[in-house]
Amino acid sequence: MRMKPKQFDDSQLLELFGQYYRPPISTDHKYSRGVVGLITGSKKYAGAAILSSSSSVLSGAGMVKYFDCENLRESVITVRPEVVIVPLNKFDEKILQSAKVQAWVLGSGVDLQNCVTSATIEYLVQQFFGPIVLDASGLEVLRNLLIAGDKVSEKVVITPHLGEARKLLVAAGVELAGTDFDIAAQLHKLTGATVLLKGSTTYILNSAESYSVTSESTWLASAGTGDVLAGLLGTILAQNAQRQSLSTTEIAQIVALGQCIFNRAATLYGDKPLPALELAKQFPQAISNILAQL
Repeated sequence: MRMKPKQFDDSQLLELFGQYYRPPISTDHKYSRGVVGLITGSKKYAGAAILSSSSSVLSGAGMVKYFDCENLRESVITVRPEVVIVPLNKFDEKILQSAKVQAWVLGSGVDLQNCVTSATIEYLVQQFFGPIVLDASGLEVLRNLLIAGDKVSEKVVITPHLGEARKLLVAAGVELAGTDFDIAAQLHKLTGATVLLKGSTTYILNSAESYSVTSESTWLASAGTGDVLAGLLGTILAQNAQRQSLSTTEIAQIVALGQCIFNRAATLYGDKPLPALELAKQFPQAISNILAQL
């Protein structure tokens, strides 16, 4: 029987921040500070591309590369001129293999009817050996892999809300457990992935660790905040991807740290409506505040 999750508190935040969030030093360059690759957004949900790329930039990635399957270049660079746009008008294995990406963020707001998008996400989930954040529509790619009898590694971090988690489990014929944490555990068992189950209390779980992280803000339940979380997780995973081998414990700790930074940014904004892009804009100050506590 799985033990109850550990409540992630401020002492753990400071310890793990010091361990996994690395401010730049004099010898750093953009490639050593974490390169995040994004396949997010679509013509219908162009905002997801803007939000995820803004989040990765504002949380401290050395470079953010947006792989553009839907001609969203102008939408992205108008808001985030720092982002490197890589046109991807057809599935191209060579481009993906030479991309120098250290962590991928896949699925937020994408249109899986676009065959380039769906083929690229499926390829990366199966072939990329580093960390991946799989969000929103990307979970449909995972569902198709499960139907084919495949699981993923714990370096794949899936970020469903409760409805998406239940949908995946029901589609696989799993009888739903009682609590949100139990559902997260079921989802990990089904998929093999590290699970971040979003909610006012978020549960992070894999075979090595389990955490609960509760937000002080009640304003996070709004469109786009999940895209922002995905971009932030991509940054911290990319910063740590150069380690010789990320253990399952380290993956869970990094994800819990990311969720806690996300919550801190929401609290920093105050008790008022919280647009998703404004949430991402709080990351520099939230990170600075934590650094001052170390």
